[in-house]
Amino acid sequence: MDLSFLPSKRIGVVGLGKTGLATANFFIERGFDVVVWDDSTDKRNEAISKQYHVTDFHDVDWNANDTVIWSPGIPHYGAAAHPYAQLLRARGVNLISDIDIFCRALPRHDIIAITGTNGKSTTTALMMHTLKQFRPCEMGGNIGAPVLTLPTLPMDGTYVFECSSYQLELTPHLMPVASVLLNITPDHLARHGDMAGYIAAKTKIFDKTRDDGAPHVAVIGQDTPEARDVTEKIQSRGEWNVIPISVRTEQPHGVWVNTYGELIDHGMVICNFHDHPVLKGDHNFENMTAVYAVIKKVYGYDGAAIWRAMLSFGGLPHRQFMVREIGNVQFINDSKATNADATEKALKSYNRIYWIAGGQAKEGGLKGLEKYFDRIVHTALIGDAMDKFGTYLDQFNAPYTKSKTLELAISDLWARAAQDPEPSVILLSPACASWDQFTSFEHRGQVFENCARAIIFHSQAKAI
Repeated sequence: MDLSFLPSKRIGVVGLGKTGLATANFFIERGFDVVVWDDSTDKRNEAISKQYHVTDFHDVDWNANDTVIWSPGIPHYGAAAHPYAQLLRARGVNLISDIDIFCRALPRHDIIAITGTNGKSTTTALMMHTLKQFRPCEMGGNIGAPVLTLPTLPMDGTYVFECSSYQLELTPHLMPVASVLLNITPDHLARHGDMAGYIAAKTKIFDKTRDDGAPHVAVIGQDTPEARDVTEKIQSRGEWNVIPISVRTEQPHGVWVNTYGELIDHGMVICNFHDHPVLKGDHNFENMTAVYAVIKKVYGYDGAAIWRAMLSFGGLPHRQFMVREIGNVQFINDSKATNADATEKALKSYNRIYWIAGGQAKEGGLKGLEKYFDRIVHTALIGDAMDKFGTYLDQFNAPYTKSKTLELAISDLWARAAQDPEPSVILLSPACASWDQFTSFEHRGQVFENCARAIIFHSQAKAI
């Protein structure tokens, strides 16, 4: 990678998670003076034990030539801004993401950037899986490996990046050959201030295009009004070849899915999404439509071949992942559903549900999910949102138990579902963040899976 665009050999790294440590290592290996920080005492001590230069950023003589790689999850503006962000901006220091470094170091490599409130992880993984069957491909960003650890692909390769709103704010040099905006619904409003701020962050994915003749394809979902509004704005700029996609309405100039599950590209039936063995429901149809539209419009591969490549995708952990089945009860891990809009996708997919909900609540709580309460036999509530969610369920006379912990919730619902003569699911789809009781949604999902497997083991004779 050519890093000559950096004016100084001093690099700061704020936030020492997986990506922060990978970024620090990247620059240390290339001879940079790297200074790191994390607010967690444990992470700082771990970094010190590994010989990283950990210091209070107030003790560093920062200047406008220096660069700081900022963890996107740490607020850097507004009332909640970290004190270091205020310090660094006052001294003219540039705060960017690791993805921005990657984009500047490899400006002529193809990047497909994917964002949206929901579905971006599945879409990114499916894009990687499908495209890799045609050309060299690597995946990173908000999913997979930190981007600065990815190998340098040949010029006929493609990088697929999942981009959160937080990352997009810190990546001003992103210039994709294709940008995907799946949908927009309220999320992260405390961070962005309001919907306008959130939408502004999401649409930064369309800020720049390459000037070397590379494709400029913008695939934008039409099934949320906010994303439809973005479509009009991007089309009016004239810089992008805008491909509208939908699983609800016909798109004469785009790609859409009809009521039979058929994928339609400019009037031609390509395949039937109901034939996919794993990806079910409108939300997954939206993901598949986006993948098809990008690969077809950017690279021109045969539509039937794209569909064949999609068919072998096995899905992602923690996204409506079927863990086990005991008798007529399935255990479904949808821990990635951290807001009501994501949970709605799961509730629409099953007919008889024993539901686990709760955690650290997002804006709106469970609002809008009441239309699916007739599918829910019983709810087990956990975490910080337990009392708030209980009050909400009371309004609709929906039966529930305050189980407090995930382990107790599973135990309670299994005792009920095991006696149910009808096929049912025990569904972890919390509509909440995980940080009140777990280190991540992955951790929460893994605990669910471990408990489900333990129940299977201890109940095997009964289940048979």
